[in-house]
Amino acid sequence: LRLASEVTQEELTRYNLILIGGPDVNPFTRKIVDMGLSKVDWAESRGEWELIVNPFGYGTDALIVAGKDRDRTKFAARKLYYALELYEE
Repeated sequence: LRLASEVTQEELTRYNLILIGGPDVNPFTRKIVDMGLSKVDWAESRGEWELIVNPFGYGTDALIVAGKDRDRTKFAARKLYYALELYEE
């Protein structure tokens, strides 16, 4: 778990990312949105996640987990947690 400001270029090329927060609070999410790769209107999102395949051209993927505000982002994270918990069983 790292802040966006702590992620190194090497880590971007080696690891998939789980990005928590929409484009207003997460610079990686902002870059993906600005590149036109995200199909979600994060300003209106009730809380969801979106997988972006190879957004930065390094062969790694990014999962955006966000909503229109802090509460909706928390809701999105909970939904993801429950989905993963169900998948595990």
